[in-house]
Amino acid sequence: MNPATTIGIATTLRVMNHQGRITVPFYQWMNQRASQVGARLLFFDPKSFRRQDATVVGWRSDVSDHKLATFRLPSVIYDNVFVHLAVNGYVQPLRSYAKEHGLLVFNPIMPGKAAMQRILMQNPIAGLKVPDTKVIRDYSTLQTMLQKHGTVYVKPSGGYGGRMVFRIAQKHRLYHVRCDRFVHGGKMESMLREHELASFYQRFLARHVQLVQEEIPRLMIAERNMDFRVVLCRDGQGQWKMIGIIPKLAAKDGVVTNLVGGGERLTLSKLQDYLSTQKVEMITRHLKATSLALSNRLRSEYPLFGLVGYDLGVSPEGQVWFIEMNPKPARSLLYASMKEELAKYLVDYALFLLR
Repeated sequence: MNPATTIGIATTLRVMNHQGRITVPFYQWMNQRASQVGARLLFFDPKSFRRQDATVVGWRSDVSDHKLATFRLPSVIYDNVFVHLAVNGYVQPLRSYAKEHGLLVFNPIMPGKAAMQRILMQNPIAGLKVPDTKVIRDYSTLQTMLQKHGTVYVKPSGGYGGRMVFRIAQKHRLYHVRCDRFVHGGKMESMLREHELASFYQRFLARHVQLVQEEIPRLMIAERNMDFRVVLCRDGQGQWKMIGIIPKLAAKDGVVTNLVGGGERLTLSKLQDYLSTQKVEMITRHLKATSLALSNRLRSEYPLFGLVGYDLGVSPEGQVWFIEMNPKPARSLLYASMKEELAKYLVDYALFLLR
């Protein structure tokens, strides 16, 4: 391998201090691994990309000067821009150029929530159930799903962080509507009549593409819904490695398990305080098998696909249910040892792509 191999890290964070030291622990781990394998990291904001000369402005890990400098765009780039910026096209000019000139950017643009549901319905994964999910075309779609299932979840197709995710439950002639992260980040709960629900839909949901999904049977701990974040990353041989399985609890009566929405993470060992060791082992085994099978399926269609976080539910009987896929999984859910391992694999995977 060329000792001057440069791995680009697209980020909006300032990662170097005035002494020229990397201040973000995760990037410190990545840099440590890069040094071990004879590579170097180039941190840059995609906004600085100049198409006319294929350069970016940033910091390179082998340059002790803390000042920003101009560098040629590297051949492999890890897109680590925050998801809310990415979904609004922040990295798109860089991605377009990379595609035109054969540069490697990972992760690639992956299917959204609605597309993922279609993929899984058309090509089922053994051991993984997919909830009944519809794109809301108009209010009648929501009505039909409520009549069919009684309780549904409504979420924006391009959403993140549990924001504007609603649980709507039909109770006689009323509808119980709850959201953990409403318009300005606060909670919302209300009992609505039919015409009020229709008005609510028009005011808050009709302007953006929404999905409506049946409520799935999930394990509960202390009357709190639980699901699991399963994170995988490809290694230096291009093989999937399990980074971690993190149980997540919603707040009591909560809608989402996201930490920013009031959720809480556990360790698998802590989960054994509530479930038997045998049950936890069974759950872990099923989650690993289904997430690995799904990752291999997606890799066959998206060759640059190298990092993923799945949100999966598990029924009291041990059935695994798909909730959603996160091609930019938040590291805040991971424990320190998981982050350190992930940092190592990301560097190794970037070098694998260059072979």
